[in-house]
Amino acid sequence: MLGLPERVTLKDVANNCDCDAEVIRLDRQLAKSAVDGGWWQAGKFLPLRKGEGDRSWTKIVGKCRTDSFAESLAIQTMDREIQGAMILLTDGKSIIEAGKPSVFVQYLATAPWNREWLIKPAKFRGAGSTLLFQAVRHSWDLGFNGRVTLLSKASEQTRKFYKKRSFTLISETDDDMIEFELEPPAAERWLRDQGCLP
Repeated sequence: MLGLPERVTLKDVANNCDCDAEVIRLDRQLAKSAVDGGWWQAGKFLPLRKGEGDRSWTKIVGKCRTDSFAESLAIQTMDREIQGAMILLTDGKSIIEAGKPSVFVQYLATAPWNREWLIKPAKFRGAGSTLLFQAVRHSWDLGFNGRVTLLSKASEQTRKFYKKRSFTLISETDDDMIEFELEPPAAERWLRDQGCLP
């Protein structure tokens, strides 16, 4: 289990400076009020929702409460806004190496105002990467060598996002989804670059 909350830094794009934030556990109430009740409720963002694939985080987090392998995480800035959210499962399996354990990122999303393809300039940068890095660290701590697998909506943005973080594209499914995996050597490099390994 992850030791949270954990202080992290996001990039405040408008002010060109760093911004303090925390990785926290995302419970059902927070998902309802700050994610489902906050991300798309602001008038200027609602018209942009079509095609984004966002789901009800309240329902997702509610289902995870009974799954002992599930972790629900979020990044919260000091103004109490949720900048990103993620659900990970610690009982995943490698797609590349049969039988090897993996952390599986079931859902990962940032607030609409942080999606550069929707809003220019984005409000904050780094929420998605920071959450994904938590999955890599958790995988390492569990003895999975940093291996992370995931299934993502097929889009140019997601391809670029995961490729930049050294994920291997495994396959595309018939329902317009892409499988990715972060292999141990790439995970170890990322952990070293972030000062988590000597």
